[in-house]
Amino acid sequence: MTLTTAQIIGLDYDNHWKGDYDWATSFGWPPQWTNANFSGGSYAFVIPANWRVGSGPTNSMTGWNQTHNLSGNGTMSVTKFGHTVSRTIGNSYSGQ
Repeated sequence: MTLTTAQIIGLDYDNHWKGDYDWATSFGWPPQWTNANFSGGSYAFVIPANWRVGSGPTNSMTGWNQTHNLSGNGTMSVTKFGHTVSRTIGNSYSGQ
């Protein structure tokens, strides 16, 4: 299922999404760390988020950012809502 920018996702009684709607991935990066001149790179994905109650007005919510960082040694880290998960080129991972 692909979400559109206008799709409304319901919340349950404790403000959790009803269902699994977080499909964050980062893959397909070429192995640049094998090049001696590669020192790493990153990008940030600003996640557009809006909310509404019932059929009321739609309101904007800021601060939903997801950062992807590929270090010079090939470690990929993704950070979202203060939590980071990292995977090395040896396919070991850690997270918080």
